[in-house]
Amino acid sequence: MDLASGKKWQAKAGDFFIVALALGLAFASMATISSTKKEGNYTTAVIEVAGREIKQVKLEKGMGRKKITVDGFRGPSVIEVEGQKVRMLKSACPDKLCVSMGWIESEGETIVCLPNRVVVKIVESPGERRIDAVTE
Repeated sequence: MDLASGKKWQAKAGDFFIVALALGLAFASMATISSTKKEGNYTTAVIEVAGREIKQVKLEKGMGRKKITVDGFRGPSVIEVEGQKVRMLKSACPDKLCVSMGWIESEGETIVCLPNRVVVKIVESPGERRIDAVTE
């Protein structure tokens, strides 16, 4: 395989085997990554008021819209759940920063309403396999 001497390089059976093995590993990796969120896995939204857990809501695909009202320190907060996402729809706080947060849907995301002392966070559900954002 001396390319400097002008000889032409030819692929051998071993070269094809290595390429086929690399492609097979790549496809197997993609299949594994895409199947990590299997049927039955779900995330959970936890709703807290003044540090106490009030409710847990299972977030699943195909789940219709649902509104949950909780009494906070300054008045009611309305939390909307749709499928695998959740948001603060209305709150009795003056600045409405919690409402402007919009939808959250990934484990670790949180909506906090400090004046009303209401927290909505998404936690890992039992059996769920986590993947970082780089490989997803």
